[in-house]
Amino acid sequence: MNEEVKLIDLGHDDVEGQECKDGRSRTWMLLLYEDDPSHKAVLDGKLFELDWNFAGIKHDSDVGVKPHHHIVVLFKDGRKNADIANDLGIDKKWLRAWDRKKRAFRYLCHRDNSDKYQYSTEFIYGTVAEQAVNACSKGNELSEAQAI
Repeated sequence: MNEEVKLIDLGHDDVEGQECKDGRSRTWMLLLYEDDPSHKAVLDGKLFELDWNFAGIKHDSDVGVKPHHHIVVLFKDGRKNADIANDLGIDKKWLRAWDRKKRAFRYLCHRDNSDKYQYSTEFIYGTVAEQAVNACSKGNELSEAQAI
């Protein structure tokens, strides 16, 4: 069966240059599907090869969309989406700038979206997974037990 890819509403606008006027941001969210060969290359190790700070999670329980990964990538200095996409070998439409790192981390588990499936922090992976887990674990309306 040929599934049509539906872009997922990340709950914010495409923030072109929200942090910097030249279109750069330090916090980016990737949306990746395992059945896309270029996305699979990223998921299979490209992020580690690039030595970037990132945390991700697989969303496989969202209603109405096929399984996908959200990955928050952090940079010390702002970077443009086209440059990041080029480094990863993916189309820039799969990246969104975020204005706050903590909010991006909390999106991984849907902590601020109580109407969406609440993912456990145990599934977060990446070089800054601990930061993401901490962000998801503090100030929750739902406890970790409730989320499971």
